[in-house]
Amino acid sequence: MKFVRITELDYEQYFKSYSQIEFSIHIKNQKEPKYFVKSYAKEIALSEEIFLQVLKQSDVEMYFIKDCEENIIGISVMQIMGEFCYIDMFAVFEKERGLGSKAFSILKDMLKSKSIRYIRFTCPFAGAQYFWKKQGFSVVRNCLYELEI
Repeated sequence: MKFVRITELDYEQYFKSYSQIEFSIHIKNQKEPKYFVKSYAKEIALSEEIFLQVLKQSDVEMYFIKDCEENIIGISVMQIMGEFCYIDMFAVFEKERGLGSKAFSILKDMLKSKSIRYIRFTCPFAGAQYFWKKQGFSVVRNCLYELEI
């Protein structure tokens, strides 16, 4: 598994990737529906014009998460500000196989090599919060999570 930087030539794959994201809205084994429908994620994908503008920002990094056969299995979007990394999107397409934990471990090592000390993100969904707490994150306030690495 590896992280591959998204470039201005990757908009089609970026948009297609967003159509595969499911948000974990409830903790597993609850009666409520576990995931949002995939079409919701597609609606929050950036337009091509904004996508190109975002890629030009020096503090934004966008990555495909790929498996060993070069298949895109997830996506990560983050903003680097000093010793902080703010995750805007982190998703793997197949849930409950350990891929998210493996991908996050790789991301954490990558960020350490860039002298990042803290990772932060906002997460309103209980299922995703459960995952991030398992990764060592703690709540700073409301839905803001942080991990010192």
